[in-house]
Amino acid sequence: ALSGGELQRVLLALALDPIPNLLLLDEPVSGVDQRGLALFYEIVAELRAKEDLAILLISHDLGMTARHADKVVLMNHGIAAAGTPEEVYRSPAMEQIFGILPDLSSLHAPTEKRTAGEEGTTWN
Repeated sequence: ALSGGELQRVLLALALDPIPNLLLLDEPVSGVDQRGLALFYEIVAELRAKEDLAILLISHDLGMTARHADKVVLMNHGIAAAGTPEEVYRSPAMEQIFGILPDLSSLHAPTEKRTAGEEGTTWN
């Protein structure tokens, strides 16, 4: 039997044959352990860079998604905030919805290099 992470990688491989222009991922790492989570995001980041692939990712993992996203949309019965991870994390909507403003230090941690105009991921 496949682990959660192995199954997610198989499903990702199936979604990528043939390579699409847009990859839609809805909670792709739910039930995946930390090692599988890191590997999944590494694979997705590599695909995004090598294949010039736009990715729309729906997730509740604010920290991991903020480290990998160029743009985020905070949704709560509609769009509550949109912009860069830092803009959304600092928004009044974030504090209103979650009751706190998240620690922004992880947003400045080294991540993959991105160029202007690349499509990013989104979280919900």
